[in-house]
Amino acid sequence: MAPKPASRRRSVAGPSDGGGPVEVLAQVVVRPDGDLAAFEAALAGSPAVLSAWQSTGEADYVAHLACRSLRDVEAELRRVREHPAVRRVTAQLLLHRVTAAGPAGPASPARPTGPTGSEQA
Repeated sequence: MAPKPASRRRSVAGPSDGGGPVEVLAQVVVRPDGDLAAFEAALAGSPAVLSAWQSTGEADYVAHLACRSLRDVEAELRRVREHPAVRRVTAQLLLHRVTAAGPAGPASPARPTGPTGSEQA
């Protein structure tokens, strides 16, 4: 599959092009005895956290961060790693958005999930 032309690509600008924030997804694994309320309050209180979700799978939490520079990303990830409830943090730098953001929740009528009326049980 050929990449989209640059004019149609929605990019997350970064420090190299003098544009907007550097965005990161951080996956956080917490300690079994960690104070989750304190950890969630720390995420909620950080201006770098655009959104944070408790999740299933390997990570207990996923946080979407936006920072001014890679140096600021490093500092924010260090702050998260140093929280007493945290066991491990992994992060991925977001390069460009492929789809528009939308709400998490039930599927919209345009994209239903499960059997349709034409399917027989």
